[in-house]
Amino acid sequence: MKKILEYKCVVWGIGNDYENLVNQIQFEVAKGNIIITALVARSQDIVEKTLDGIIIVTKEEMKDMTFDYLIVTSSLYFQRIVEEAKELNISEDKIINGSVMKLPFFDFRRYVSLVENRITILSDDCWGGYIYHKLFMKFYSPCINIKWQKDSFVKFIQKPRYYLSQPLRMEREGDIRGNLFPIGSLGEGEEKVYMDLVHSVCFEDAKKLWDKRLERVNFENLFIKLGIDASDKNRDFYLDGFDQVKQKKICFYSGKTESKSVIYLKRFEKFVTTGARMDTIKYHDYCRDLDWLLKSIDILKLLNGKENFLREGQHVS
Repeated sequence: MKKILEYKCVVWGIGNDYENLVNQIQFEVAKGNIIITALVARSQDIVEKTLDGIIIVTKEEMKDMTFDYLIVTSSLYFQRIVEEAKELNISEDKIINGSVMKLPFFDFRRYVSLVENRITILSDDCWGGYIYHKLFMKFYSPCINIKWQKDSFVKFIQKPRYYLSQPLRMEREGDIRGNLFPIGSLGEGEEKVYMDLVHSVCFEDAKKLWDKRLERVNFENLFIKLGIDASDKNRDFYLDGFDQVKQKKICFYSGKTESKSVIYLKRFEKFVTTGARMDTIKYHDYCRDLDWLLKSIDILKLLNGKENFLREGQHVS
């Protein structure tokens, strides 16, 4: 990521969504992360030449402007504005959905670091896809809408560069009438790993999406997520394998362990069925309930590899 004092930004939209985001925008200005050089609005919506001390222009007047990022405040018309911006030769990679600024502890620099050095999340379930959606990012990973067989995923994350260089092969075709999803594999022989392509009707569709997203992988910025139930008889094997991973990572685990790579979030104890033991908490609740998860962790710190990503349970001096 380039080192600059402030990112020059243009904000497109001055309606109700802008009003809902103006405090977050001005906070980023106050932190010295960004400077707003102009606001963009339709000519019929412009009452004065400035708003909040910032000049207001029409989209036609943007042609000769230079800036680092375009922040779009309108959630309803976001995609339409993206298309209009592209017609002005503004790269889609420079367009930010302003709604992301509502994230707890949002920080523009941390967010942009994941954009400019795109983050590839390798997840054993849908967690990665949920995170990309929450961050309003493209899928920079082929591991979307896939449920990995746990032993295969642990092998996969030991050598991601090798496995992602292997073609995705069909092990079983999907059958919608038989309620069967396709199963794919990477590698050969003892190296082979398997994945359940649970959101695809047929293998061909799954492979097209896999190959498309594979092209976006950034091996220089991998983040690996694993979830393990304490009741799994192979849990120690999985935990040992996860400990060996060198990339940025997190493991959600429903039991106790000495591993420093694993976190247990007490907030999710409420998901325990009445009368069940604590060590049977299902890790996948961390995936399904992101709003709860974000009360426990700072997602931008986590993905950027910061150690102090926990919001709850930290030592108070």
